[in-house]
Amino acid sequence: SGGVWVIEDTGNPASYSTNVFEQWGPNYVGRLSDSLNSQVLSASRKLDWGGVEAIKLGVRATQREKYYNHTSWDLASSATVPNSALERVTVGGRHDFVEFAGGYENSVANYFGADALSAAGRSPTWANLVQNDWRARENNVSAFGQLDLAGELGKLSYRGNGGARVAHTSHTGYCHEQRNGAAPTPVSDGASYARFLPSLNLIYDIDDNSVLRFAASRAMARPRMDDLRASRNAGVSQIGQHWRGGGGHPNLKPWIAYGVDI
Repeated sequence: SGGVWVIEDTGNPASYSTNVFEQWGPNYVGRLSDSLNSQVLSASRKLDWGGVEAIKLGVRATQREKYYNHTSWDLASSATVPNSALERVTVGGRHDFVEFAGGYENSVANYFGADALSAAGRSPTWANLVQNDWRARENNVSAFGQLDLAGELGKLSYRGNGGARVAHTSHTGYCHEQRNGAAPTPVSDGASYARFLPSLNLIYDIDDNSVLRFAASRAMARPRMDDLRASRNAGVSQIGQHWRGGGGHPNLKPWIAYGVDI
């Protein structure tokens, strides 16, 4: 048995029904904010303590907050769009298609209402609150001391610096949690920690053309603010039918790295 081939002109406005029954959307309006405040106090003094030429002391504090939220909505599930509102579009290398002759925004306003694309007066859905409404705050205070070094060791002259920094961090992640289909409720969690971070940098002048450099340090890298959000979500993808999910972890601690360089 054979089949019947149907060839349809996808760029012909007359090929499309004038009635729209499926939902159009979702439309999104989101806001991302990231703010950082900092305060620094430092002092230095020249010295003549053998191999110590100067001392530097300081304190630094930062306060950072980052948040994201958005509201989504669908357009009306039914509308009448006349064929005259569509026009053919031709792009090389692909089939023709149609678009609104008066532009997308103007046409949507004509057939779905003047406020169809406006977020004014709309409230976030439960899904918006659970999946796309989060906030993270981080406060850091650190104190440091450094000695500038210069002198001679045997027949070799040297220069460099050595010091340490003590850093204290506290952070909190905020989000909404939903259990057993109930309305989402705000939740928060976080962590705090302190780390000691020493460093030493020395340069030895071997001769007029050669130097030997030695450096050692303990360094810290804090988690990204996005990763500190408390929100998590999981589900099955409608495309491919596989599990997927994502989210943050407000209890994350920093990466610690040790470095030695010669």
